[in-house]
Amino acid sequence: MRGSGARGRAARWCGVGLALLGGCDGGEETDPPEPDRVDAILALTGDAANGQSIWDNLCESCHSGQEAVFGGLSPESQANAVLTGPGAMPDFSGYSDQEIADILAFLASAG
Repeated sequence: MRGSGARGRAARWCGVGLALLGGCDGGEETDPPEPDRVDAILALTGDAANGQSIWDNLCESCHSGQEAVFGGLSPESQANAVLTGPGAMPDFSGYSDQEIADILAFLASAG
């Protein structure tokens, strides 16, 4: 059962979606990822070259030219967005922590 707390979290994630996608389709509510997973991702050293390869294959089709926009967000916000898929964005929580850290490293280098 989702209470007002879940709706508040969904609104917050929708706000992240607005920043990332330029809109919110009012899609299914998503819960934030486990804080330990975000901390684990942020503790890793990402490989920006591998991150660019992942970006080119997964993200470029929807986010072409938006690398600098993502780079302007905090790494925590970036990790949360990748893990939860705010708005119309699918979640990529099935990818390894290292792959997500690599994407974040690429975004940091592009921002």
